[in-house]
Amino acid sequence: MQPALAARERPARSGLPRAWAGRAGWTILDTRFGAGEGLTEAWQAWKADPQRPQMLHYVGHISLHDYEFYFGKAPSVVLFSPGSERGDEGGGKDGMKESSDNARFLAALQQAAAQRSPGIHRILLEGGQVSVTLCIGEFTGLLADHRLYANTVWISPAVPVLDKHAAKALARVCARGAVLVVEAYTPHPAESLTATDTPTSQVSPPSTASYEGDVADAEYLASSLDALREAGFVDVQRDSASGTLCATFNPAWSLGAKEPPSTLVCASGLVQPNSTLRRCCVVGAGISGASVAYAMARRGWRVTVLDAAPQPAGGASGLPVGLVVPHISADDSPRSRLSRVGARLMLQHTSMLLREGHDWALSGVREHLVSGGGEHGPDDGQERLHEQAGWVRPAALVRAWLAHPGIALQTGTLVAALHKAPSGWRVLGPDAHVVEEADVVIFANAYAARDLLSSEALAPHRASTLTLTLSDLRAVHGTASLGHMPSTPGPMRDAVPHNGHGCFIPGIPGQPPVSHPLDMLADHSDASASDKRSAPGNARWWLAGSSFEPDETPTVESLRTHQLAPLPDQLAGNLQRLQGLLPEVAAELAPQFHADAAQHWSGTRCVTHDRLPLAGPVDAEGRNGLWMHVGMGARGLTFSALGAELIAARIGQEPWPVESSLARSFDSQRLRKRRTPREPESDSI
Repeated sequence: MQPALAARERPARSGLPRAWAGRAGWTILDTRFGAGEGLTEAWQAWKADPQRPQMLHYVGHISLHDYEFYFGKAPSVVLFSPGSERGDEGGGKDGMKESSDNARFLAALQQAAAQRSPGIHRILLEGGQVSVTLCIGEFTGLLADHRLYANTVWISPAVPVLDKHAAKALARVCARGAVLVVEAYTPHPAESLTATDTPTSQVSPPSTASYEGDVADAEYLASSLDALREAGFVDVQRDSASGTLCATFNPAWSLGAKEPPSTLVCASGLVQPNSTLRRCCVVGAGISGASVAYAMARRGWRVTVLDAAPQPAGGASGLPVGLVVPHISADDSPRSRLSRVGARLMLQHTSMLLREGHDWALSGVREHLVSGGGEHGPDDGQERLHEQAGWVRPAALVRAWLAHPGIALQTGTLVAALHKAPSGWRVLGPDAHVVEEADVVIFANAYAARDLLSSEALAPHRASTLTLTLSDLRAVHGTASLGHMPSTPGPMRDAVPHNGHGCFIPGIPGQPPVSHPLDMLADHSDASASDKRSAPGNARWWLAGSSFEPDETPTVESLRTHQLAPLPDQLAGNLQRLQGLLPEVAAELAPQFHADAAQHWSGTRCVTHDRLPLAGPVDAEGRNGLWMHVGMGARGLTFSALGAELIAARIGQEPWPVESSLARSFDSQRLRKRRTPREPESDSI
């Protein structure tokens, strides 16, 4: 059997596409991702099926060695080209179009999968309707640290899955009714290549351990089948001709909380993923709200977004330009690992939705490492270039997300309370009138969520410790300085942003936005505010910042002005940070900081105790339809898309976009570690 033929037959062996017809989503687990052969065949079947699910989720496992071979910095020649083995080279225009589509799909996969570190990563293809969860590293460990409910499982014979412990590990990630297909051994295309076939790669072809001999052993096969049956797999059969083993996960016992939600009734408070009445209300139209609204709308939900401001991105998301850049720490902390995944995911969104060079750019970012590994210490003179990083206009991204046809935006709408009704949740305005009804309500209104979620009316519907978590939310004011790029050559010889103790983003097209917030937030779908003021074609501006003022007891005035210290002090602080970051640039731009008409932008961010967002349920188990997505701080452009994917995955019982252990760092129920008072020491000891 040829490798490509084996890949093409896997969907049919698994009962696809018939099994996924009319479903909201379908999850495939592939233990031997390789160059993406199985993914491409699943995508072809999905694309060709008029009854395909709204979302195709594909979880692919690949060893670090194989990843370097297929997707490393110097990847091998293209090893897989679906369609070339079909015998339809003379298929005319249809065949040529299919071949072109395949090439486009593989190129997008190759680009998105490149330069990844070990761990779990989320990749969006086909406008976000095909969601790939790429698991790079040792299979057993990653499978144990990942939350998913697979509907189809494709097992490579190079993975020893047929013992008792492995069968139970597989059962843990299967949805009821999942079809398991264990392939007979066939070599990958790479295994037949010689050294002369891979001139661009120094990585040897993937290892190819085979269990064919073991499977042929009758005693071992019998014990393997017993292990699968004991784990809850039924109809366990082996095709004597092909050696393929098939089974269905349908245990006689209840799965309890892990029972697929489609078997639960809506009255329990958990929304069925296949229901046609999937209504979602998002409170907040900033980057947190727009990202999660877009994630839900892509999955077929009818989403209504409510915001008290007259325009979307009316709070900190109105920042004229910001950075998408990973965090660095000496111990590679969870925040650093999450930021790497989040930054790459955000850049996928910008490339899909925004105009490169105008609303965003993959410019790279030079990181100035600071003493002690912290973000706010002195610069220690070391630099690091992040290639997968860049700048984004947040308001443009918010508008692009909210433009999804499944989203309805209502601005100037204040949410005062919520009421639980038999049909779901009723969102109430200040005069107690019903603004919206929904099955799921997601709070993404930053600091304002604290009072709403802490209300006495929601006490029966929230986790007992949530008020402690909410009490740790802080308002942090910040002011950034803006100015014109000099027209004469000077120290700013490149357009690469710099980040460290403060940041500097040069070379943004157009004129710097004026300081009035309403002008910056206006809908400029055809041109930015700076373009509308007849800026020269080569005009560029810069942003430097920003101040960081924690406000322990925010007042109406401080939240309105977004500052505590006087504005001249704020701008002087920005200049001082720029002097530490880029002394020559600071000297050249200093007059623009001191001018009477110094341009600036001010906003208030919502920050958690550990600088990581709260992205999860309001109750302890996520079963009553209330969720929250707040506390992005200064890293909304890095974390918001990832937090949105995590919330949508948890609501829909989809594969999580990161390891379960990492997702705990986003958990809305996590508490700040509070030091307990020490007992007095005894003199007698």
